[in-house]
Amino acid sequence: MYAQQPPTRHIPGILSYLDFFSKKKLAYVLFFSLPAVISFLSFILNSLLTN
Repeated sequence: MYAQQPPTRHIPGILSYLDFFSKKKLAYVLFFSLPAVISFLSFILNSLLTN
């Protein structure tokens, strides 16, 4: 009986690439939407407080 080798590649390359791309896309969306949300909230607060 020979020792069974564990598979070197756990997931296919295209799947890991898609997963990496989705994480990168999510990071970009968060990075670019956060300043927009902050500026929108500050605009609303400014218009409410200054009349």
